Amino acid sequence: MARPDRDASTDRTGWLIAGVILALAFVLRAPTFGDPALHTDEEFYFYVGQQMLDGRLPYVDIWDRKPFGLFAIYAAIAAISRSVVAYQVAACVSAAATAMLLTKIVGVRWPAALCIGGLYLVLVPPLGGFGGQAPIFYNTFIAGAAWLIVGALPTLDKGRIPWRVYAAMGVCGLALTIKQTVIAEAAFFGLYALAAARRGGMGWGRLAATLSAFAAIGALPWLAVGAFYAFEGHWADYYQAMVTSNFDKGAHPLPRRIASTTLMLKPLWLPIIAAGAGLAVAPRLRVFFGSWLLVAMAALFLVPNFYWHYGLPLLVPALCCMAFLFDRWPALIVFALGGGLWALAHARTFDVELHRKARANMVAAAQDIDRHGRTLFVYDGPVYLYAMTRAKPLSNIVLPWHLKEKVEDGVSGRSQHAIVAEILRRRPETVTFHDGPQRVEGTRAMVRDYVRKRCRKIADRTSYESFSPRPFSIYAGCR
Repeated sequence: MARPDRDASTDRTGWLIAGVILALAFVLRAPTFGDPALHTDEEFYFYVGQQMLDGRLPYVDIWDRKPFGLFAIYAAIAAISRSVVAYQVAACVSAAATAMLLTKIVGVRWPAALCIGGLYLVLVPPLGGFGGQAPIFYNTFIAGAAWLIVGALPTLDKGRIPWRVYAAMGVCGLALTIKQTVIAEAAFFGLYALAAARRGGMGWGRLAATLSAFAAIGALPWLAVGAFYAFEGHWADYYQAMVTSNFDKGAHPLPRRIASTTLMLKPLWLPIIAAGAGLAVAPRLRVFFGSWLLVAMAALFLVPNFYWHYGLPLLVPALCCMAFLFDRWPALIVFALGGGLWALAHARTFDVELHRKARANMVAAAQDIDRHGRTLFVYDGPVYLYAMTRAKPLSNIVLPWHLKEKVEDGVSGRSQHAIVAEILRRRPETVTFHDGPQRVEGTRAMVRDYVRKRCRKIADRTSYESFSPRPFSIYAGCR
């Protein structure tokens, strides 16, 4: 396979691009550093990581459906520092690494390479990637796997499977321990490599053996985690969280799913159109990148509901396709970066005052809680209050949405009413609750009755998760 102009891969230019991208990543994300309430998901992941260091086991002592690898990443970060800045810097570095890989995958000239790397960093915040959402980490693995596969194509075209493809399958296996939906892209990379080898003359018998090897390599991380839980006597807990719970989760009502899908796709429609234009002018690998983009889009439908950050994985193949467009017409780079910066401005990433207020409110809330109780029930408000206070939860279900979101009812293996009733029977001394109109009612009446009859309100606070104000009150002295 002929290689394109490799200006972007020379050592000097490559290092310069990497430096620019790393600096840009920190400039774009630094205003959020230290905000402990960026988003419920990453607050929870970091809390679980800290709990793991304290000897608690995911799915047993603290429950969720996310794969073990995601929590392991956060535990490794927490081992360095339990400050939220630690995970936010790690997410920044991971985003920068993904952007750097994007500059290498397609092999375009340096202006186009730098453009798509910069665009990745600019576009992730409007899609909810301003902090440490799971795609920020697994996108790095998927981009790495794509880079390995593309580099292996000359050897695959000769009917041989080089080490790079096996390495790509291993990287995909690690990505699977962060998010299960990665399986679609992992399968695509493996099958594309096998198809290329077949075209190069590889026999069917060797293809079948290689397919088995790919599957084994990709499954190895999952099997290792499962073996650990089985050895510890918790296989049933692991299976319930990883398999049963995902089939038990229901779908939101159709109007809400349409609204969520619209919110997710709104920042993506221009990149997708530009990706299609890039494929139209691509001088090579059009089938690979176009198919990868379609597979990434199809992977969205492996889950019943949509949230705005679910669109983050689409950016990786979409930007690869767009690179051909910018390489063909470099003048478009100016318009692309202008549009990206416009989108970034509307993501409120640079709202320093908002992040200052968020930190101050969280610190004040934690101080309120520590002054009034040794046990805590976060029903409304940031789950990270468990990490910021000395108060302890009274259940292994701590993520508030598991206790009140209708589609989560029964997913943990128990009904939400049973879990909340048990927590309230244990008499939490402090409760965070918002006694106002809510989209989700569910178990709210139980908690409302508890705080009105047994507690007194000591403070009203506001968190700013996803840059939106979320009021909640702190009730203490509960008897």
